[in-house]
Amino acid sequence: MNKNLELMVSLQGTDREIAKIDELLERLPSEIENFAASLNTAKAEYEEYKKKLEDARKLRQQKEKDVEATEEAIRKANAKLHEIKTNQEYTAAIKETDNMKTAISKLEDEQLEIMENLEKSMKDEGEYKEKVAKEEKEFALIKAEKEAEIDTIKAEKESLVVFRNETVSLLEKSYLDKYEKLATARDGIAISKLKEGYCEECHTTVRKQMAVEIRVGEKVHHCPQCTRFLYSPATEKV
Repeated sequence: MNKNLELMVSLQGTDREIAKIDELLERLPSEIENFAASLNTAKAEYEEYKKKLEDARKLRQQKEKDVEATEEAIRKANAKLHEIKTNQEYTAAIKETDNMKTAISKLEDEQLEIMENLEKSMKDEGEYKEKVAKEEKEFALIKAEKEAEIDTIKAEKESLVVFRNETVSLLEKSYLDKYEKLATARDGIAISKLKEGYCEECHTTVRKQMAVEIRVGEKVHHCPQCTRFLYSPATEKV
């Protein structure tokens, strides 16, 4: 095979491997983030649980303050009973006191219900903590695996880049310029195989004489349709 063509075949193979690695390097961090979603959900659920507990405690404390305030209001109302001069005012004062006692009873029932619910909810805290710990452990393992994979393929890419640079240094500049121009315009494929007399990439049939010359591998030809370089696998020796 023509030396420049041989080098371009090798270069394209290297470039495609580098492109695959670049795609992986772009995707793997997103995969790590996706695996973190389960952990973030567990943490969010635990935080929501703790918030509900705290809200319940604050509500219970507020109920206690309401009971104390109402009891104080009853004491003050009772202290003023002897100052009342008419039966109508006395009856109204007694009714108001009874209403406040009813309110206290209701507040105490609500306090009791809140406390019972708190006790039940507090028993669930261990499950939330256990779930978060499990998710953290699993995520740490997955993250370590993915990061190790990233390090491995980065090292592989470095080796490929070195090999690519060596290949480029041996390739004539005019061929390199044409290769890079075609690769940019043709989705990274600057060279196509000649398969059964046609270009494998665009499926255009080439003239028989050209096909023979491509199989011999001494002359460099382009596909008459997509303009890619053409080579025959039978002569492919890198």
